[in-house]
Amino acid sequence: MRHDNMKDALQHLLSKECPEEVFLEGVLQPSLERGRLGMLQGLLETLDPGLEVCSRYLLSSCQLLQRRGHFHTLYQLQQFMMDHVRAAMTCIRFFTHGVVSYVQLGDQRRWLVRAKEHLRTYLQEQQGTRTNSTNRKKSTSNSFRKKMSSSDVSRHMNTIELQLEVTGSCITVKHPAPPPPPSASSSTPPTLFGPSSMKIDVACKGEPPRKASQR
Repeated sequence: MRHDNMKDALQHLLSKECPEEVFLEGVLQPSLERGRLGMLQGLLETLDPGLEVCSRYLLSSCQLLQRRGHFHTLYQLQQFMMDHVRAAMTCIRFFTHGVVSYVQLGDQRRWLVRAKEHLRTYLQEQQGTRTNSTNRKKSTSNSFRKKMSSSDVSRHMNTIELQLEVTGSCITVKHPAPPPPPSASSSTPPTLFGPSSMKIDVACKGEPPRKASQR
């Protein structure tokens, strides 16, 4: 790696089955510091097209990035791994992170749309309806990617759709977001991705304006 010979470094790692720490400290960290994550991904794909052999290194990388709060890099890696369920969860985090009003949530709706796309793609893969026969990761094992039942995926997609509707409605009627419950540790407005008490706040927020208009 010091001599910019990443390919040989990766070949050695994979052939010798080196510990994850060697990959994280010796390959991943220097690649991130030099802005060469894309190059690293390309070489991994060349040496291990299905990403099964290097999957433990990739999963350890994701855990490290999450601990350090490098979520955009984490999302890039999850997309590379085609780990659609985890990528969708990261998108949902982007939707709510650092947001203090429903107007700001409205500006972040693109992340919910993207999360829904990830889940839809996952469903298509599970149901065997994927038509892109040239996809590089069309593997029967995919053991390292997060699994989720079709019913759970559909429920998450419905929740995302409802949140999109609620967010749009709140912006349209210019209704201020209700304060978070006392137990909440942040000022993020309530969403359907929070605990039950927060979901009730969202439901109450959406209903009164419609009832008032009917009267």
